Amino acid sequence: MNRGAEVSVKIGDYYATDYTDIDGSIETNVIKVTSKTRYINPSIVKAETLWIRNGIVKDLYSNEWVTSLLQRKATNEEIIIFERCREGIPGLKTYGEAVADEVI
Repeated sequence: MNRGAEVSVKIGDYYATDYTDIDGSIETNVIKVTSKTRYINPSIVKAETLWIRNGIVKDLYSNEWVTSLLQRKATNEEIIIFERCREGIPGLKTYGEAVADEVI
């Protein structure tokens, strides 16, 4: 999948995005699509996102993604890391709460 390409995502599947930050940090988001949203636009989905920076898990939170931003399918290794991090967490913080935690 390429950024900007129209993708057909499936509920329950895992996707990923990769980004190199201005400071050279490599960030990966491993995304599990959990459901469709109630928005008119069907290209927005609800998800759980595992944020990894320079190979270190930083956070796991719930958010929404525009499907055209999903760059690729997650690797098996990324899915295993996601599932291990997700085990035993009954509810996730939102993206806004995760960002606030990082800033504080």
